[in-house]
Amino acid sequence: MTTADAKKKIASFIKDTGNKGLGAEYRATDEKWLFVSYSILDELELPTTEALVNYAEDILAMGELMSEFERTWFALLADGTLAILGDHGDYEAADATATGLGYDAIWLVCGNDAAQWADAINSQRSDSMTQRNR
Repeated sequence: MTTADAKKKIASFIKDTGNKGLGAEYRATDEKWLFVSYSILDELELPTTEALVNYAEDILAMGELMSEFERTWFALLADGTLAILGDHGDYEAADATATGLGYDAIWLVCGNDAAQWADAINSQRSDSMTQRNR
């Protein structure tokens, strides 16, 4: 199996099992963090080469970052502005923060949804500008 094939197998495993946060409990020490990477390779019956261990670490860390952004909440306020509420575990916690800050929130949205909205808006903006320049 090539290194590229092994990397695909690792990425697929992490995605398919929903293990974006896998290893979070091991982040306290490098020694434990390496154990998680090696465990994935063992489970997939892949060689523990430096390249594959580093790849497993990188993809797990990337998943952790995405997980953190998913927890970031935003509030669309009655005046049309978008306020950043910060890191919250769920809608209720974000709502409590918005209320506590005295915001007149009409909509609360998590980071992933806000990012998708921004992508859609920016895509439309790019299309409009391209058409105008023709």
